[in-house]
Amino acid sequence: MPLLTSSDFARIVADRTGYHPDKHFLPALTATGILTDHGTGAHRRIDADELAEFLTCYPYRPVLPFDYLQVSLGPIGERTDPLYDVRSLPPTLFSRYAGYDHHNTAGLTATERARAIVAVWKTGAAKAAEVVERGLPLIGVVKGVMTPETIYWPRAVIRLGDGYGFDVDVEHRGHDEIGTGAITTVRGGAPWELVRSTAR
Repeated sequence: MPLLTSSDFARIVADRTGYHPDKHFLPALTATGILTDHGTGAHRRIDADELAEFLTCYPYRPVLPFDYLQVSLGPIGERTDPLYDVRSLPPTLFSRYAGYDHHNTAGLTATERARAIVAVWKTGAAKAAEVVERGLPLIGVVKGVMTPETIYWPRAVIRLGDGYGFDVDVEHRGHDEIGTGAITTVRGGAPWELVRSTAR
């Protein structure tokens, strides 16, 4: 199998999509399992066929035609401070994990995988309520890459300590407008953002 260097990868992505990945793009995709690193040590190598399939499944969509709540994701890991739902007494465990594992190599349940993405949001109560009231999707992105497995639909707000989480149907994932996935432009700043579409 032909293996590509990091610079080959960046050039091909830019040539085929118009999206210019930064130096953190490929490490984030390999750390979360979206792409496989066939290299050794600090030198990443990506299979050319896998990259071609990735670019087919994840077209570049600079702007999505709907509003959504976005959160930036890193590789899955256990939280140093587990999250508890404070609506009940005593509070009940909501999530021990944060992040994304594309192939679920950690063997988490569907609920654990969802809750690793849908909490915690240090945003205002009004903004959290707007997401639920308007039926907006919550989309996890890995350096702008979204998969059907990182798209959930909040149906209630959950108070979690000093932030918020969302109750979701763990079986209801994905979005008709996105299909197999997409790469979108992500602005710097807070790891979560209510993205308002300019495509109106």
